[in-house]
Amino acid sequence: MGYRSGVPGTWPERRTPRNGLRETSERQALSDSTVIIGGGLAGLFCALKLAPTPVTLLTGTPLGVGAPQGWEQDDIARALLVSSDPESLAREAALAGDGLVDRAVMLGVAREAGEWVRDLVALTEGQPGITQALVDVVRRTPSIQLVVGFAVESLIEGEAGFLGVRARGEGGYAPRSTLIPARAIVLATRGAGQFYAPVADLGAMEHGIALAACAGAVIGDAEFVQFQSSMVEAGDRPVDAVASQTTHLGGVRTDEQGRTNVPFLWAIGECAATGLHGAGPASNALIEALVFAARVAEDLKDLPHGDAPDAEERPDPGPERPLTRRDADERLPALRAMMMGDVGPNRDRAGLSRALTALMRLRTDADGLLMEHAATAALMIAAAALLRRESRGVHRRADHPEQDPKAARRRSMRLDEALRIAERVAAEGPQPPGAPSRSQ
Repeated sequence: MGYRSGVPGTWPERRTPRNGLRETSERQALSDSTVIIGGGLAGLFCALKLAPTPVTLLTGTPLGVGAPQGWEQDDIARALLVSSDPESLAREAALAGDGLVDRAVMLGVAREAGEWVRDLVALTEGQPGITQALVDVVRRTPSIQLVVGFAVESLIEGEAGFLGVRARGEGGYAPRSTLIPARAIVLATRGAGQFYAPVADLGAMEHGIALAACAGAVIGDAEFVQFQSSMVEAGDRPVDAVASQTTHLGGVRTDEQGRTNVPFLWAIGECAATGLHGAGPASNALIEALVFAARVAEDLKDLPHGDAPDAEERPDPGPERPLTRRDADERLPALRAMMMGDVGPNRDRAGLSRALTALMRLRTDADGLLMEHAATAALMIAAAALLRRESRGVHRRADHPEQDPKAARRRSMRLDEALRIAERVAAEGPQPPGAPSRSQ
């Protein structure tokens, strides 16, 4: 990572800063730590498995608040049961994923799952609320520095790797941002399913997929969004969905160790595309979170440690750009409505093209990073959905209602490719459903 070899600085007393890190010595100690962005099950478990390696756990909301899953003991019991027969679990997952599950990855995860589920039970001492029990353990772990109430704006890269993350305190409302140094970054945020449902606090929005895409990461399986149908049917197509229960099955594409294509960047949990879910629906999120969190922790322990460069030695990360909450307050509801209408459970080329054109414009015109991040993640989903000209798993195309055997493979793309697709669609202009398109 470009840090000098040596002994890490003394670890500071744990505290929750409101607007920036309080002392220079604290900054130097943090810079030798791994930064985990996100406080759900995967992020918490990874931080604990890294102990006593220093970790900075960065969250926009208090730990345990707004977690994507409220895991309970019955979830643990089911995970133990299914992990007792790895081969059967892998076969069932392959069937559920409609031909797109990476069977080798699934079998490996199934074989490891029991060990890490039992470890989770030991950590939480059988308490009924798994996430809250993990939070309590994290708060008692000296190697974990909690930085709560920070909205991440960008990942800052240097010549030899990441310098850290730029984040804004007070839930994103602080007047200035803070550079939080890191030797490595683990994205453990929620997925893009949140863009389909209202949230009470825009500061709680997490944009792990957009942060990674803007850093050059490959995004995989982005077209697959699982909508919990309210069972109102039109023919064989659901016409209503429960947006608050929407799950994005795609995310930042990783290998079997949770590594992305970007050096020193890992992704786990809901924001990662590991190959386990395929075309959905998702059914093994708990064991996926535990196994990949443990694998990433083991991978990170091999990274070198060293003293952090002084603040004046670090390159300037460039001018900061505000999150601009007012911009998001005005535009985010319209973005959600468009995603449900044009990139929701019922899709066709006309609606996807309309959404791509609007999202490209929104991304360009956004006054702040919050809306730019939201538009970026949404654009990745819409572009991938346009390219998949078939109906498979949870992805339904009204203009391509049948499955195409030739399309039985996972798709991935970078942000620049998604933007080129959106530009071509915008150049073609509005067209009626069923018309041929050069963008597909």
